[in-house]
Amino acid sequence: AHRGFSSTEIENSKEAIETGFKQNYVDGVEIDIRLTQDEEIILSHDEYINNKQISTTPLEELQNETLSFNSNLSLYLGSLLDTKSGNLIRERIRLLKSKKAKPITLKEALDIHNNYDDKILIIEIKYDDRDKNTFNDIIYSTLNSHHKNNIIIQSSDYNALIEMKNKYPDLEYHLVTNENNYDKINNQDLDGYVIRKNLINYDDIKKLIDDNKKVSVWTINNYQEYQNTRSILKELNEQVYYITDYPDALRTWHNINEKNTPKQKVKR
Repeated sequence: AHRGFSSTEIENSKEAIETGFKQNYVDGVEIDIRLTQDEEIILSHDEYINNKQISTTPLEELQNETLSFNSNLSLYLGSLLDTKSGNLIRERIRLLKSKKAKPITLKEALDIHNNYDDKILIIEIKYDDRDKNTFNDIIYSTLNSHHKNNIIIQSSDYNALIEMKNKYPDLEYHLVTNENNYDKINNQDLDGYVIRKNLINYDDIKKLIDDNKKVSVWTINNYQEYQNTRSILKELNEQVYYITDYPDALRTWHNINEKNTPKQKVKR
């Protein structure tokens, strides 16, 4: 569940995280973290909460802010041409516009995870211009004070991730890939790879899976994206994780495909 169940609740909020964990068909919840001015860890994908830059604002001040849905015009316009999932997307946007939430810390997110420790908590690090090793140390110290069970650390910053893995090898580390760092999958020095949907190809993913690396695809948010991914992955479809804002819809699309896929006869 991407940024929590972020198609029904405000992303990276307590409500989004809990909603994601409560679904029996959801393997885990992904959150984003940033470092405040006073070196506390707060959940946010973006660099700003409202008009306040996280890296230059103390935690207490940020916690007084109210989170709301950032209207996504391109998503709305795209849904108008989407016959399979457009109605759902527009309805979710309408509902999210009426919701509010409060920012929470990593410690609060870990407290929620304590109640669902059979599920995975994926922590994506959003670094800023400050020392990355300091951020890594604060993250590890926070985890050490709570728990490190079923935790995955991920980032698109390959070098910072490798440094953290070398210093704290008892955690699991995944690289979020994009056009700038995709070549790093060939190093295979991390535990998993989170591959952007427009970069996936069968041969690379098969090699990663054959070498016991975990693979996730991000972010699959409509029916066509799911179908395209499925057609590329072929039999690997069941061996990857899908990251999505719409876990319930993705489950439905998956069940429909499984029902309509002819079973192959196997000679014995």
